[in-house]
Amino acid sequence: MGKIIAIANQTGGVGKTTTSINLAASLAVLEYRTLIIDADPQANTTSGLNFNPDSKEHDTLYEVLIGKLDIRDALVQTEMASLHLIPSHVNLVGAEQKYPGEISGGMQKRVAIARAIALNPKYLFCD
Repeated sequence: MGKIIAIANQTGGVGKTTTSINLAASLAVLEYRTLIIDADPQANTTSGLNFNPDSKEHDTLYEVLIGKLDIRDALVQTEMASLHLIPSHVNLVGAEQKYPGEISGGMQKRVAIARAIALNPKYLFCD
């Protein structure tokens, strides 16, 4: 079973994004299969991994949370062979208001992430 590393803090500007990107990239360089899930509507991790959050070329965590997409289909390959990303999008900010019966208190995020872990146990997850 893989390990889960969550980097979380309610305070802004403390280095969560920088830490996540650098830790995930470092693990990928060591050839650990690593998945970074960008659950922040600002999508700075997505941008930091050289993906345009507004691009139509890839799906995002938003589509997973509203039930439009299976989490496996949201995986994108980064420039590093062992590093994958589930991108974010600004739409995440309104997901709870738009789908109040389906997304409640972050439960849908936890379900989606748990499903990803069950489907890909060899990945190391960074959130």
